[in-house]
Amino acid sequence: GPFKPFHQVFSEDNGKTWSPSVLIEEGSVCPDLVMMSNGLLACSYGRPANSLMFSTDEGRTWTSHHVITDRTGFNYSGIVEVRPGRLLYVHDAGGLQALYVDVERRSELAPAPPATSDAAAQQDQQAQAAAPAPKPITDYALRTAKELQPTRKLVYKTIGETQRELHLFEPAKHQPTDRRPCYLAIHGGGWVAGTPNVMYCVADHFARQGWLGISMQYRHARADRGTTVFDSVKDARSAVRYLRKHAAELGIDPARIVVGGRSAGGHLAIATALFNGVDEAGEETQVSCLPNAVICYSAVLDTSAEGYGQDTIGERWRELSPVHHVRAGLPPTLVLHGIRDTITPIAGAREFAKQMSALGNACELIENQRGSHSYMMRTEPLFLEAMQQTQAFLTKNGIAGPAKP
Repeated sequence: GPFKPFHQVFSEDNGKTWSPSVLIEEGSVCPDLVMMSNGLLACSYGRPANSLMFSTDEGRTWTSHHVITDRTGFNYSGIVEVRPGRLLYVHDAGGLQALYVDVERRSELAPAPPATSDAAAQQDQQAQAAAPAPKPITDYALRTAKELQPTRKLVYKTIGETQRELHLFEPAKHQPTDRRPCYLAIHGGGWVAGTPNVMYCVADHFARQGWLGISMQYRHARADRGTTVFDSVKDARSAVRYLRKHAAELGIDPARIVVGGRSAGGHLAIATALFNGVDEAGEETQVSCLPNAVICYSAVLDTSAEGYGQDTIGERWRELSPVHHVRAGLPPTLVLHGIRDTITPIAGAREFAKQMSALGNACELIENQRGSHSYMMRTEPLFLEAMQQTQAFLTKNGIAGPAKP
């Protein structure tokens, strides 16, 4: 409801205690908060400025006003994120109106002190108008997807007339006679969307470390094409088999094949180790698809109703739920997960890591205390931190290192 003035308080212990009240706006009507998919917190309000404010630090500091409309005398209704980066702002000014606001990812936007009066708001608006346009800031993975190009692509699988590709990032002076570690990266998208280029940043990073970096294409779950998540899993397992079978000609050490993925791609990464029998008909299953290590970035590790993916997989969800298939003898696995992830709840990651360790598997869970879903792909510092954690884990488990003779 309306608050005059508009204050905020914080709790770090699930609501048991709260911080002192902090004044944000005087005279605001019906403030509304939306945590956007890019980690940006947006605050909208009806008066005095019909504006948005943004925060990159969970509401502790705010940017100056961003005026949406200067029309007055309307009943404010609120905002909602209708797709990543786009806010829908609804109001009634003599007739219901909807305004769309496209918001860049503002992870590097410097917060300004909050305005506390109409005069201060006007000063902020004037300063903002006089300032140069801010540099567009985008999701790190998406930005690099446009900038990076693989050295080559090759087909690892053909189903009917459909070919699936591997996008290779080869290190400098790479030779087929090399025996380099290989990192196979798998994109997310809920198994129904996404393209290999969103994981180019990972493949390129490892190529720069002397690895063979690869981002893979796989079949999406599409009812109109008759494909399901089971087909996505089959493709991931096929890709590892292809790499191991063709290791000599690709310059890969077959004993150092790492598979890592983001979100649904993390599910497919661990699926290469877990779901024996979910294989393409007629495939050479004598070639092992068991990777030598698995890396899970905000991965789907529980497909029950408490996790993610049950609706997409269907009634056979348990067959593809990692927490329901943990066993001894699995490869070393690193799990990076944000505690604020509302898409793939961290409870699944914690249970998965607990079961892995209980059965004697090498498993490390690193929890980011402020991370939302796929936080490690949002900014370059977070990405580099995740890569350092990944490499430290792989070094500790004997996977990283130079090409072998």
